[in-house]
Amino acid sequence: MHRFTVMPNASTAIQYGVVEPAHGQPGGGVEVIFPAGTNAWSVIHRNQIPPG
Repeated sequence: MHRFTVMPNASTAIQYGVVEPAHGQPGGGVEVIFPAGTNAWSVIHRNQIPPG
């Protein structure tokens, strides 16, 4: 898995949703979807998350 920072322009369309736990695993949470994508250079790869 990888960690990213996304910093879209103020005019970027954002859709909010809920992620349900799946495959018998705990979890879930809030998700953000950019239906039309984001502007250039708005996504920064931070690091890889170690397994476990």
